[in-house]
Formats: sequence, structure tokens, C-alpha cells
Amino acid sequence: MLDAVCRFCAERVFGPDRAALLAVDLAGGDDRAAAARQTERERLERVVADLVRRRRGLVRQAQGGDPDDPFTKAPRHGCNGLEKEKRTALSAVCDLDTADAADTARPGPADIALLDALHRHTQG
Repeated sequence: MLDAVCRFCAERVFGPDRAALLAVDLAGGDDRAAAARQTERERLERVVADLVRRRRGLVRQAQGGDPDDPFTKAPRHGCNGLEKEKRTALSAVCDLDTADAADTARPGPADIALLDALHRHTQG
């Protein structure tokens, strides 16, 4: 085990090709999760837009009616349901944003400079 750790450090942390090796690893990173979140976000945004459109239609329908008329009560009830669906969809979008924020903690190309700084620090 110690040999493997020493070999890793010698190649990946202190070796002359450390930056190139990290760049290759970063380029091969798996972005499928981020792409799936973006696809889901776009779907949820379409759902929210449709819910807003449908709710506006129900509000227009209910505005002119007698408050006790069943045909006026039904759109009001439908508006409440659509609003609840919209809040649920927006909450799901917030969850996706949280996952995206957590994913940005992944090292990026700018972090390659950290290897050089570590190398310089250990050499000096």
C-alpha cells in the first residue's frame, strides 16, 4: 500500500507531468449528472410556464362569475391546485440548483496551479 501511495505522489503530485495528468483527468470528468439536471430543469421550467398559463385562464374564467356559482368555485379550486403544483415544480428546480452548486466543488483546470504551488513549496 505504501508503495502505491509513494508512486501516486511521485507521479501525480511531484512528477514533471503532474499538470498534464490532472488536465487529462479533468477533461474526462463525467458531466452526465450535470446534463441530466439541466434537462430536468428545462422540463420543470416548461411545466411551470404551462401551470402559470392554465392558472391565468382559470382566473379569467372565475373573475366574472357569482362567488356561489359552482362554475365559479371550480376554477378557484383549480387555481389552488395549479399553484400547489407550481410550488412543487419550483422546489424541484431549487433542489437541482443545490445539486449544481455542490457539483462546482469538483476541481477544475484552475486547480492545476495548486499542484505547481505545492511542488514549489516542497522544493524550497
